[in-house]
Amino acid sequence: METNKDASVTMPAPFKQPNALQRISAARYPVILAAASAVAFFVLHLVILKWLAVIGLILQVAVGVWRARPRTLLSSSSGSSSAPGDDPQRRTRIQQLKRGLSKAQFEPLTEKPAAQALEQLQQNQERMTSFERTLSLKLDPGELTYGRYHEAANQVYLSIQDQINDIATRLANVISIRSALTETKEVEEAEERTRTDLRERELQKVSELLRLNESALTRMDQLTHAISEMKTQAHSASSELGPLLIELEELAQRAKKY
Repeated sequence: METNKDASVTMPAPFKQPNALQRISAARYPVILAAASAVAFFVLHLVILKWLAVIGLILQVAVGVWRARPRTLLSSSSGSSSAPGDDPQRRTRIQQLKRGLSKAQFEPLTEKPAAQALEQLQQNQERMTSFERTLSLKLDPGELTYGRYHEAANQVYLSIQDQINDIATRLANVISIRSALTETKEVEEAEERTRTDLRERELQKVSELLRLNESALTRMDQLTHAISEMKTQAHSASSELGPLLIELEELAQRAKKY
């Protein structure tokens, strides 16, 4: 059966006449019953009035729990669809990366890789947000398939972010080496060659990380597109999605080795 979550989210609930429990809740009858029975018990000393007061209090507690239940469900369901950018820790980490890469953009040797890393940082955020939105429209968050897809994509998202952090660190090293070579007037030839080789190795590693990130972003696009094309939930285990999911998991594992 084709799923259509947009309709289920946006369609307003039909108006219903309040049932007996709702009318009791609105009128506060249980608490009134409890209060009146308690007063009458102390005045008339009738045991039945004491039990009426207890019953009234129990009813009021039950009604309060019943009224609070829809609000709890609503708040939990709305919180599960938050985008990556809503996480304070993610926002802080992204801002730190942006500051480091922006500084590297003003250096001759690191200008281009820093600009590419900044672009990948933005694309990574956009890809994950798009993926989560598409996945939530096609699958229920409580399903095992949803959890597997989301976990694989999230691991790739975090891996890309880790690699961009590594890129920022390596670019900072390149800047430091360049400054040392420029400011030091008397440096032995062997020492200068060692520093230059180290700088080149750092730049080469940055290029490798940037290429790996581009590959991961492309696979994220393909997975999001494949999920958006699903007609039924039975297609979630299709031959097209399976290899993509495996490839995403492999990309995340490969990134950890770097």
